[in-house]
Amino acid sequence: MADLINNLIDFRYTTKMDCITNYLHEHSGRICNRLWISSPFISSEKIFYYIFQISKIKKHKPNFRLLTDLNNISINNYKILKFFLGNNCELRSLKHLHAKMYLMDDYSVVTSANMTYRGLYVNYEIGVAGDILDVDRFEAMYNEIWELGTPVNQEMLDEALNNSTYIDTEGFNPDLKPIIKLPKELTEKCSYEQFLNEYNELSKQYESYGRIWKNSPLKFEIDSFLNYLFHHSENNSSKDYYYSFEVNNLNSEQKAKLLKNCIQEYHNWIISDSVWDNEGIRMNYRKNALEIFSDQNIDSANLEDISEFLANNINTYLTNSVRFNWKEKFAKENNVKDVKSCIQKLKIASPKELDKLIKNSSIRYFGESTAQEVIGLLRDELPIRNENTNSGLRYLGYNV
Repeated sequence: MADLINNLIDFRYTTKMDCITNYLHEHSGRICNRLWISSPFISSEKIFYYIFQISKIKKHKPNFRLLTDLNNISINNYKILKFFLGNNCELRSLKHLHAKMYLMDDYSVVTSANMTYRGLYVNYEIGVAGDILDVDRFEAMYNEIWELGTPVNQEMLDEALNNSTYIDTEGFNPDLKPIIKLPKELTEKCSYEQFLNEYNELSKQYESYGRIWKNSPLKFEIDSFLNYLFHHSENNSSKDYYYSFEVNNLNSEQKAKLLKNCIQEYHNWIISDSVWDNEGIRMNYRKNALEIFSDQNIDSANLEDISEFLANNINTYLTNSVRFNWKEKFAKENNVKDVKSCIQKLKIASPKELDKLIKNSSIRYFGESTAQEVIGLLRDELPIRNENTNSGLRYLGYNV
C-alpha cells in the first residue's frame, strides 16, 4: 500500500484548486487507446470536447466508455450521452452510481468531481491520480462497477429522456463563482477583424461554386451551410472543432477539395430537406430584428418585447430547455436602458470596437453568440457568428 501511495498524485497537497481539471486536460490530449469515464452527473458537450480534447484524440479511434445514471438525464446532456453510442463507444447506466473515475490510456483519476461545469470549474473537489504503475489497480476498480451497469441503446436513451423529471441548472446560476474559467468561445482565439477576414475568404470561395438561395444575402446561405456541417453532416462533421481552438491543418489543395466536397454534400441535403432549414427562416429573423431594433421602434420596446424576440429568433434552444426559463430571467434581471444602449452600440460599432463591446457586456443572459447573431441580423456587411460558424471555419482550415 505504501508503494501505491508513493506513486499517486494527491491533489490535496497542490497549491492550486484547478489541478484536477488541468491534469485531465493535459493527459487526455495524449490518448490513443481509451477514455473511460464513470460519472453520475455529466455536463454539456462544451465541457466534454474541451476537457478531453476530442477533436485531437478521435482520429486515433480509442475506446470510449461512459458509465452514468440515466436518472440524471436532461435535454442538455442528451447529445453527450448519444456520443457514446457511436463507433468504438459504449454507454452503460447504473442506478445510484456515485463513483467518479477517468481512465486515459495508462493515466487515471479517482475524484469527487463529476464531469460537470460545477465539478470541474466551480466546486472545491479532491482526488488522486495514478500513472502506468497503477493502471492495473485502477482498471480493475473501473471494471468492477462497469460490469454492474446496464448497456444502453438508442431506444433506451430516448425513453429515459422522455420520462425524465431531472432539472439540470448546470452552469446557469449567475452567482456561481468559478475557480477557473473556460476559454471564451468566440473572441479569445482571434480578433473580430481576423475572423471577418477569414469569413470573407470563405464567402468568396463558396460563391464560386454557385448559390442555392439567390434571393437572400449570401451570409444566410453560409450560415445554413455551416449549421449543416455542425448538426447534420455524417461525412464532414465540424463538431469536433467546437471549443478546441484547433484548426484543421490542410494545405491549399486539401482545403479546396474539402470545401468543394462539403458544398456539394450540403447542396444535395438542402434541396432534398429544405422544409427544415430554408431561406425564409433567416429572412424572417432579419425582418423581425430590423423591426424591433429600428431607430423608430427601439425606444418603445420593453424588456419583455426584446426577450420575446431573442427567444423566438435566436435562442430557441434555451427556451425549449427543461432546465432554464430563459425569457423570464432575461426580462427580470436586466435594465431596459442598458440593453437598448448595448444594442444601439452593436448597430454602429466598427469591427475593432465590437471585440471590446462583446467581451465587456454586462447584460445577463446575453452572451457572445447572442450578441453576434443580433449583429448578423441587423447589419448587412457583417455575418452571423456562433458556435457553428467558428467550428465550421476551423474544420475547413480557416484560422479563427
